[in-house]
Amino acid sequence: MENRGGYRENSGRKPKSEELALIARLSPMDDKALKLLNEKLDEGDMAALKMFMEYRWSKPRQEVSVDGDLMLSIPAPVIYNTAPPLANSENEIDNV
Repeated sequence: MENRGGYRENSGRKPKSEELALIARLSPMDDKALKLLNEKLDEGDMAALKMFMEYRWSKPRQEVSVDGDLMLSIPAPVIYNTAPPLANSENEIDNV
């Protein structure tokens, strides 16, 4: 029987030390990344602009509201079974 749930090797959030190590490795590239982002923004790259805005000022809050009545129409089920109904017991046959 297979083991379901519980601890699994390499699962869950990575340790803070790994996150800090990754930040330390990427930090020397900050100036280069910002320079390339600036070039893309100067070119009018909308994807770069969107990314910059979302990281700089966070993504705008999206609200979903439902006002009024919902008009749902649920169609009747289509039954394709044309077999005769089953008997109430193994030894009985329904005469329908």
